[in-house]
Amino acid sequence: MVEYKGKNKDVVMLNNPSNNIAQVRKVLSSTMFFITDTDGIRGGELAQGWIPSMIKNLKKERNQ
Repeated sequence: MVEYKGKNKDVVMLNNPSNNIAQVRKVLSSTMFFITDTDGIRGGELAQGWIPSMIKNLKKERNQ
């Protein structure tokens, strides 16, 4: 997802244990991922620009 270069409104299967789906939306100049579970009830959003710092912090926590 860090390097994803998809088009607006693309749907991406995340292939994770929860089988989440992400829909790509361009909001102003940002790429946003609107993530839901397969039944479409629960979800959230994530800006592509936030992902690198999230990965860095997760790695830092894992190493503590």
